[in-house]
Amino acid sequence: MCTPEMAVASAVIGGIGAIGEGVGKYQTSQADAASDAYQSQIYANNAAIARQNANDVITAGNEKANLIKLDTAQKVASQRAAMAASGIVADEGSGLDLTESTKFYGDMDVLTTSQNAQKEARNYLQQADNYSSQSDMYSLSSTNKRGAGVWSAIGGTLAGVGQVSGKWSNYGGTSTGKGAAASNSGHLS
Repeated sequence: MCTPEMAVASAVIGGIGAIGEGVGKYQTSQADAASDAYQSQIYANNAAIARQNANDVITAGNEKANLIKLDTAQKVASQRAAMAASGIVADEGSGLDLTESTKFYGDMDVLTTSQNAQKEARNYLQQADNYSSQSDMYSLSSTNKRGAGVWSAIGGTLAGVGQVSGKWSNYGGTSTGKGAAASNSGHLS
């Protein structure tokens, strides 16, 4: 048989449980939101690193291209000096062909180096864009989880209160013991 005290105790325990469930849902959502915010920051940092890598590749490519230009100019100067020492005219015929060929291949090396640096930089920039997208996604998820946590906690608490209310009404819904619990007082269990 259920006494009024048992009915009150059951309702109080149910109410505490409902509040605990709401708080638990809220804390879980906040922890999930914090985790997503952390992931967002990691991806944002990775995007910044990828952009810096792209800049570094371009800088290194430009420096290498400049070194190739200098090396080509030195080769042409050495060829002209060697031809002059041998009595060959460097500005016509095979002497001119040799220096022009050296300049051409030097220019091709410069272009190839620049294009390779540009391609590598584009890859880093694409990677940075991907990281930024991931960061944005996690940031949005974090925001949504923070808001959803509040509503989940409210909903969980209200559902628990509804269950307590249902149990209370089964017991008679009064603190005087009238209702279902009191009406069974004359019967043996």
